[in-house]
Amino acid sequence: MAEPVTETFTEPPDTVFAAAQAVAEQMAKSIEQVDPATRTIYFNTGMSIWSWNGQNMTVQVADAGDGGSRLEVGGRIKRSGLSSIQVVSWGEAGRVAKKFAKRVREQLGASAAGVQSAG
Repeated sequence: MAEPVTETFTEPPDTVFAAAQAVAEQMAKSIEQVDPATRTIYFNTGMSIWSWNGQNMTVQVADAGDGGSRLEVGGRIKRSGLSSIQVVSWGEAGRVAKKFAKRVREQLGASAAGVQSAG
């Protein structure tokens, strides 16, 4: 599993979570679960040139304690069928996580000026 991408935002967690849900709808082949209570989204990216069954991604938004929030995005190869023997996905999960975080920033627009990248 790749190191998760973590970013902090000045926006409150519910605002960032709503943006993350919108981005997941755009990027996911399938959304496996959305848990508003823990502000967590689980989705799969689908087949690509790097993996047969795509990446299982996990997105979590947490309260940063200062009115802002922390977004964490990570993933790993979905292992089923032929991909159960696949060992490497050539960094796909990390690329998906970075792209996801970038799209959340874009979704938040000008109000995301206080974004700080931690990963």
